[in-house]
Amino acid sequence: MPVTEGYVAIPPALVIRDNEGALWTLGFDQGGWRTGEFEYDVVRNGSVTGEHACRIEFRGGKVRIFGDAGWRTWNGRVFI
Repeated sequence: MPVTEGYVAIPPALVIRDNEGALWTLGFDQGGWRTGEFEYDVVRNGSVTGEHACRIEFRGGKVRIFGDAGWRTWNGRVFI
């Protein structure tokens, strides 16, 4: 499967495929309204990561999320 283009965000995209071939999307469980936008669980390869966000971005080869803790980047195991 091809990697997602250089800069893509969810929403409006439905899914993102990173350089490792992992598939990212927002889940169905609402995490709140802390950022002024609805936050949903972050899903990687069909598994919930334990994080909630209102936005997922793939930029510069890195997956980032935006939620109540601000912007965080995936380091291969967790968001920091």
